[in-house]
Amino acid sequence: MIANDSLEIILVTYNRKKFPIRHLDITILDNNSNDGTFELIKNYQAEFPNLQYIKNPCNIGGGANVVKAFTLASKKYIWVLCDDDTYDFDGFEQIEKAMNEGYDAIFTRPVDNKTTDIYSSASFVPGCIYKTENITETVICNMYDNISNMFPHLALIAKNINDNNKYYIPAKDHVKVYTGNYDSNVYIRGYHNKADIPLWRKNMFLYVGFLNSLYLINSDKKRNLFFKLHVASKKNIFSYINSYLKQNFLIYNNSSYNLFCLFKHLSYYQKIIFMLILIVLYIKAIFYYNFCNKEFLFMQNDKKWQEYLTFVNEQRYIDKLAKKYNNKKILIYGTGTIAEHIFDNYDLSKLNIIAVSDKKYTIRSTYKGYLAVSPDEIKDLNPDIILFTLYSNKPVKDYLKKQNIDVIYKDLIKREKYILI
Repeated sequence: MIANDSLEIILVTYNRKKFPIRHLDITILDNNSNDGTFELIKNYQAEFPNLQYIKNPCNIGGGANVVKAFTLASKKYIWVLCDDDTYDFDGFEQIEKAMNEGYDAIFTRPVDNKTTDIYSSASFVPGCIYKTENITETVICNMYDNISNMFPHLALIAKNINDNNKYYIPAKDHVKVYTGNYDSNVYIRGYHNKADIPLWRKNMFLYVGFLNSLYLINSDKKRNLFFKLHVASKKNIFSYINSYLKQNFLIYNNSSYNLFCLFKHLSYYQKIIFMLILIVLYIKAIFYYNFCNKEFLFMQNDKKWQEYLTFVNEQRYIDKLAKKYNNKKILIYGTGTIAEHIFDNYDLSKLNIIAVSDKKYTIRSTYKGYLAVSPDEIKDLNPDIILFTLYSNKPVKDYLKKQNIDVIYKDLIKREKYILI
């Protein structure tokens, strides 16, 4: 049982009616949803009187809603949850024990006990339970100030790092991160007039905000060591820099602010690599803009998936996959926008589909007539192939490989090199 006397749980949400509310003693901090969330929670409150509900009079932004959650802390510890993740309370007694022992920061997922991993893991909002006494006025001010960097909550873990406080790290993962389709501008979700948002803010991507948040750590030595080890952990510095430069160019309107923020953290050697890759990227850009079908270059935020799938003859691609993997057990990962288009408009009957999976499923269900399971059940089904219906499948693929799921990984989306990037 969760120690309600010492732990305050606040779930920040916006337009997540479709995600079920768990049976927890929590406060819902609603950022002025308009999808029926209010009515849903009122129904739950009739059954669960310990469920509290606060609705903001207007959408104050995702970052500000997170900060507001921390300002509401009234118990010994606070745990701020997000509305698109799932939670596992099996073995939570160890977390309770850590609270009783007075740890300042209690992680809810296994991490390495060193500054680089502590700071990185804390960037995930529900990744840590914090002792309320460390939420000082200065920390709250730093949180509000860091909203523009998309990680306001890092002000609190920085406070713990600066003060050399105690951390507890569990043996198991109590939070399963949502890895489905999402808008790359998720941190401005709900803004009704995005034209009024400054370009540098609107075009900033997460990694730039994370790097800027490093300045919340007071020690130059710790901050510089963090970045040195963080970059060193990347197997290939060329692909590491190229990946972020490509994101900036294709999705974030080639923001000069992002380029500056990435550049200033690099060593002299890395800055040379940065400039070389940037030059090559601009040469490629000239090719793309002059010789390629520009209509489908930037699809991550686009709603034209059906047009794209028709353009590349998706059905022929599906039939080739069916012929190549005849009688192989196939699991399809992803049940978002792209999956909707494929399942509703294309013939998948020749594929031996045993199930579909997505982080949104915590219990067995169905999707378009197929068995739908959580990612934790994939290994038990023993598929031969996993086909992705995600724009970017790397995070999910990395997660599945860590679960020792050794299968063939392929896209169910036909990707044309010079059309969809």
